[in-house]
Amino acid sequence: MTKAKDSTTGAKNQPITMENYSPVYGLFGDDPLARDRFLGKLRELFTGADPSGLNHEKFDAQESPADVVLSAAQSLPMFSTARFVEVRNTDALNAALLEPYLAYLADPNPTTCLVFMGESVDKKKKFFKLLEERGYLHLFARGNRAQMMATIRVELETAGLKFDPDVPALLVDLLGTQDLSLALEKLKLLKAADLKSRLTIEEVFSAVGDGGEGAVFTFIDDVFSRDVQRAFEQLMRLKEDRQQSPIAIIGLLARQLRALVFLKSNETPPGIPPFLLGKLGGLARGFTWKQLFEWHSALRDADRRCKSSRAEPWLVFEALLLSFFVTKPQK
Repeated sequence: MTKAKDSTTGAKNQPITMENYSPVYGLFGDDPLARDRFLGKLRELFTGADPSGLNHEKFDAQESPADVVLSAAQSLPMFSTARFVEVRNTDALNAALLEPYLAYLADPNPTTCLVFMGESVDKKKKFFKLLEERGYLHLFARGNRAQMMATIRVELETAGLKFDPDVPALLVDLLGTQDLSLALEKLKLLKAADLKSRLTIEEVFSAVGDGGEGAVFTFIDDVFSRDVQRAFEQLMRLKEDRQQSPIAIIGLLARQLRALVFLKSNETPPGIPPFLLGKLGGLARGFTWKQLFEWHSALRDADRRCKSSRAEPWLVFEALLLSFFVTKPQK
């Protein structure tokens, strides 16, 4: 049996291994890509140690009552050293529905890794206060977009780089909340021979967008351009990168779909860099309202299945892609 962990030291101070993991993680924030990448690391650790799937359970806090979730968390692992239990949409619960979890947070089962997830944190609620006090709370915030762009401008100028006006916006989209240092080193190497010329968005994408979020954005472009071959080729690469999350990518696809709806309605979509508006406008004109509705319904259903069923998320995602590209027979 796994040795009991000292939960008072907190999740942030414990290296994540099968011998030393935190019994509880609270993953919250409005950056789904970063949040689900962290979840992906945890899931890979536990499912890799127990490929049978007998000790991995997923719940939606809005659909499963606390006693069901806690029963799963209190259960002993079967033919393994630990159980892995995920609970999404925890932030949607009111204080009364969160109260049953308080006793568990104070004394969690050391042979279970229980992960609570959501987009927002309400520190007026005892649940979130206790998560923070015990060191279990991890925040994944996108931050203020304008502030992030201003920071990137200063960093680029400090590095001695000249750049096109749209470069900071692109870097925000590609990097999110990640550290800028590695990206700046790549860009400085790229322009080392010619610091007088301006850094273009094409150069940024080639230097920074070749992995991580960049690969995701390329995939999303292929999907909405309806390039079936490239989309599925890129999907295979994303699946090989174990840090990628189907749920996070579904969220990004939904964001792009919303942008197309705005543009098809002759409105400017919020949060979209100006240099992308022309390209997205062309994509929007290629969709009918019926197709946009069908894609929205498919994304909603895939998101629900990934979050609240035992279905393998990547299989759900592949089915989603097929629903986009396969023409349905006319009745």
